[in-house]
Amino acid sequence: MSESNLVILFEQESAFYLRRAYDSDVIGRYLDDPNVWHIVDGRKPDKVNAKTILICSPLIDHYGGFDKNIPSIRYMPVWSWNEIDTCRSKIFGSLSIDRVRELFMRWGGIPRYTLEGALNKEIQYQLEEEIELCDENIFRYIGGRERKGDESDKLIHIWTNLPTEENDAEVDEEAECSEVIEPYTLKTIIFASNYVGEQVTKKLKKIIVDRLCKVMEVVLEGRKMNLILDNFFEAIAHQMLRGGGTFQVRSLDSNKTYNLTLNRQDKILKFSDIGDIEDRKYYQPIDKTFPSIDAILAPECIFQMTTAMNHSINTTGLKKLRGKLAKTGNIDFYFVVPAQLYDEYQKQNYVTTKNVIDLNIPPWIANRVRQHVLRIDLCSGALSSKSESSLKRRGNLLEASSLKRGE
Repeated sequence: MSESNLVILFEQESAFYLRRAYDSDVIGRYLDDPNVWHIVDGRKPDKVNAKTILICSPLIDHYGGFDKNIPSIRYMPVWSWNEIDTCRSKIFGSLSIDRVRELFMRWGGIPRYTLEGALNKEIQYQLEEEIELCDENIFRYIGGRERKGDESDKLIHIWTNLPTEENDAEVDEEAECSEVIEPYTLKTIIFASNYVGEQVTKKLKKIIVDRLCKVMEVVLEGRKMNLILDNFFEAIAHQMLRGGGTFQVRSLDSNKTYNLTLNRQDKILKFSDIGDIEDRKYYQPIDKTFPSIDAILAPECIFQMTTAMNHSINTTGLKKLRGKLAKTGNIDFYFVVPAQLYDEYQKQNYVTTKNVIDLNIPPWIANRVRQHVLRIDLCSGALSSKSESSLKRRGNLLEASSLKRGE
């Protein structure tokens, strides 16, 4: 064994115990025990019978061989906002919640940068430095195939499927018969935060738009969209919608077209709790795993960015937002898509958190939520100067005007 001493975490009769071992033979016996938890930080782990937790960045060099050796893999997500804020209140009480929230929106859920290094200017500058240095190789980072460099863990994070909430809607017979995907078993690699995605998108705008325009035909043929390009499209769409203007919309219920006019909003607003949402302002969820939506303009409008022809609506997300949605009249759900998908886009299904058709849709959703598709024309000037300038003034505390629908 390469370890000269090791802290052992072992499980016995549903309890956990810590024990330090120094002798290599003793360590070897522990690592052959499937009740022991073997925690490896920043290096290739040995093949052992103990349950192994590998702590590393998302680069494949760190976990590629590990995936092949272990029959059952689980992925640990980065910290959620609630976990970061709880740690702040318990351990980093001198840090204000506003400061930590600001850093969480920039870095994502990494306590090293959002808590421990919150007041360290050199650490905080590292994110801007990595954004400035990034180039088209970021496409390989997001895809998880790049095999060199440790810097990209500041720009990208691993996302995994989380457990469904205990208070979710009752599961119908169809759901019970469907294959249930265990939590923490799926892996996708995404930007560390919306802020990182938008800044990288600005920097690589021309390359990104060219690639997006080229692959839309592939999507129309029924193939899946590249994950990195989907992330980039979401960042572009947020910029354009916040930048304001008139957008072409088609009802997925009646097939009628109309224009939607949005007023410009310079401030990027995020919510961690629906109580944070103010009417007539464009908000994005601070938690990227928030179901169903990518943005809300309360009380009537919800936006979901997508480059996929099929993108079901998770009813759980709508239920979470109900307190901020209109009590009467229609609620408009907009699928924001590239222009190439606009004409072919069809009405989408409602699903449960288990991704099966929801047979118990609440009447307020079935009767009042109206689906639309909103057109984003990438190839004829994806990011207008108006959209770019709105990002440059992101620090201004300007009020956004109300949204109105064009006739």
